[in-house]
Amino acid sequence: MAAFAGDAMDDARKGYSNCLVRFSGQHLELKSSENEFRKAAKEACTEQRSAYRAAIVKSELSSKVPKAEAEKYAEEEVDYLLSIYTDSYGQYLNDGTRPIEEK
Repeated sequence: MAAFAGDAMDDARKGYSNCLVRFSGQHLELKSSENEFRKAAKEACTEQRSAYRAAIVKSELSSKVPKAEAEKYAEEEVDYLLSIYTDSYGQYLNDGTRPIEEK
């Protein structure tokens, strides 16, 4: 699904993503292990995660997608975004780089 800059779903995605960027940065400063980060990241940014999930569901429902399918898709998208940060954390830790917030 294509999102346009400034729409509710894209704004919610950016909010969740930027929260994960800040969370990653905190753990990189602490030099948390990859496993520590993975465990902690599952519980991070719950408000933003919920807002992103709700925005996806709302968008899908407005397109007449069945509720169960919309909720499943939303959960997959939210989990995918989280996996981007958990999968990249080790590289950031090893090479001293940091993820960057979106504008």
